[in-house]
Amino acid sequence: GQACTQSDLYSFGATLFFLLTGKEPTPIAVSRPAAANSKVSQVLDGIVSKATSISLAERYQSATDILTELLQTKEYQ
Repeated sequence: GQACTQSDLYSFGATLFFLLTGKEPTPIAVSRPAAANSKVSQVLDGIVSKATSISLAERYQSATDILTELLQTKEYQ
């Protein structure tokens, strides 16, 4: 209900979903880009779904956490 750091991380995940699929994500829902684009890796799908988790406890706690996970993927090595 209230804006917090995780609100921005949710928005990042929703933006990443759009960039990977070319489609608007469903508002206030966990986004899974691999369901809309079979070329999206399981790793990126997991990052987007975690960033758009409804539960704040399950969502990334900082942008650094997302960056760390992105940098560990094969796509960016």
